[in-house]
Amino acid sequence: MIYASVNGHAGAVGILLGAGAVVDAKDNTGVSALMCASTSGHEGAVRVLLRAGAAVDLKDSYDRTALMFVSQSGHVAAARALLEAGAVVDSRNGIAARQRERACGCCASAPGGRCSGGFENRRRYDRFDASRCQR
Repeated sequence: MIYASVNGHAGAVGILLGAGAVVDAKDNTGVSALMCASTSGHEGAVRVLLRAGAAVDLKDSYDRTALMFVSQSGHVAAARALLEAGAVVDSRNGIAARQRERACGCCASAPGGRCSGGFENRRRYDRFDASRCQR
């Protein structure tokens, strides 16, 4: 199911769930199908997983949630789906990256719905620069 989710095959995800696949199953690093669909920006797969009862705030082995994954990749529609499902925006992971800062809302007006500013260094999530966020 993780492969179907990361590739955005919402129909295949639904079929696998209907056949008894575990919605919150994780790979060897603790990453779930919801995290994979989120980081790839596949809103359809995200919504199928959420409707099937995927835990929106499930954490991987590094304490990252699906909202953290989608915030890093900047996919607005998938982020909206997670927030509508009640994703916690103040969750912290091992490096104390605040999801509220990472999902700042700057993406809403960015071309193609992808985040175009706000991070001084995309590998250092603790260096968010709100002045660069394009709203």
